[in-house]
Amino acid sequence: MVLCFDIGNTRTACALYNDNVLCKVFEYATCETVIAKEFTQKIIREMHQNLPQIDGMAFSSVIMTKNKEYLDLANELNIKKVLKISPNCTLNVPLRYDLDKLGTDRIANIEEACAKYDKNAIIVDIGTAITVDVVKEGVFMGGLILPGLNSAFKSLSKDTNAIENIEFDIPNNIIGNNTVDCVKSGIYFGWVSMIEGLFQKIKVSYNQDFTLILTGGFSQTLSPHILVPHTVDKMLTLNGIYRIYLNN
Repeated sequence: MVLCFDIGNTRTACALYNDNVLCKVFEYATCETVIAKEFTQKIIREMHQNLPQIDGMAFSSVIMTKNKEYLDLANELNIKKVLKISPNCTLNVPLRYDLDKLGTDRIANIEEACAKYDKNAIIVDIGTAITVDVVKEGVFMGGLILPGLNSAFKSLSKDTNAIENIEFDIPNNIIGNNTVDCVKSGIYFGWVSMIEGLFQKIKVSYNQDFTLILTGGFSQTLSPHILVPHTVDKMLTLNGIYRIYLNN
């Protein structure tokens, strides 16, 4: 059994793989402290069985202060092979990028998208931040980073008295008839249009067709209104982490 972690800004996802088969996925708040005894009980509850033998572990983290917790977890569970995803791992996709600042979740997305879908791919990861990554002919060319939906909504509500303390949800109509609905619609449909527009602009920029892949917590939320052909793969990052683990 191999444990894979995608440690994000807000949520952490954990997947258990056994002989290339995904067995279980569960999530928890990234701010939770990971303690071996409590975590093993979490696995037992999720798996509805005794603790399986865990031989390997891989993790991608955008929160550097959490890395030691997961290395300590691996040590306490006596896991033999532990891999922290980084640009120094054996990768199939060359990276044309300043590697000091490249998020390891993006590396996992790039590897999985190129192997599973297309060597010409645009990957949009819609989470706390939105990352747009471009793979052209099997080479990572770079991308864009934008604030996510919740981040934008919270920022606007913080500075706008009329909508403070309002939670974001999917608007019923593109045109709102009150201030709160106008803000929700502006952010939701604005982000939908932004993804469509960036996809088209990148295609024109490279004079190249691309496969559009959406992942991340809000990918299924935005997908119904994105009119360009695309694929939603919420497991892209975790499967990419596992793929890199197998290649190292």
